[in-house]
Amino acid sequence: MSALLRLLLAASLLAGGPVSCLGERGGGASELAEGQTLPASLEDVAARREAGITWSNRQIRALYLRELSTIPARDAAAKAAGEPIEARARRAYELRRRARVITRAMMSDPAEVEQLRARDLERYGHPDGPTFDGLVESAREKGRSGDAIYQSIIDSAQRTDQAVNRGLGL
Repeated sequence: MSALLRLLLAASLLAGGPVSCLGERGGGASELAEGQTLPASLEDVAARREAGITWSNRQIRALYLRELSTIPARDAAAKAAGEPIEARARRAYELRRRARVITRAMMSDPAEVEQLRARDLERYGHPDGPTFDGLVESAREKGRSGDAIYQSIIDSAQRTDQAVNRGLGL
């Protein structure tokens, strides 16, 4: 169990109830604590929930944005190491897809999650967003070829819906 998780569990027990990922009762929408990160897996989300941790949609979105903000540096390092662009695109895609799935698991309202999954199913043909192959095909349909296809995937993995961000005050 991580030190942060132990600390939050202890705070929850001492305070007599669940605490948010920031140690606040009721999952307040405060800024994220320094070093706060997205849970590593769906199992990590479940363990944190079991420990009484909850998240507001604002906190979840902030963690999602923080995770996606790591893509440029990761890609630059991989590029400097000589990694092929297709592998770099797959890594950026997987990071974003993983963040999408984990953040949805963190949400407290199952109906909101189902709305997002239904939207993605309609838009991309898959409830968890586009597939890598679907993004490649979409780039080809837009006239891209070769490395430009994979660069477009790396670029799109870093873009988020600004209206959602603004709506949550981020």
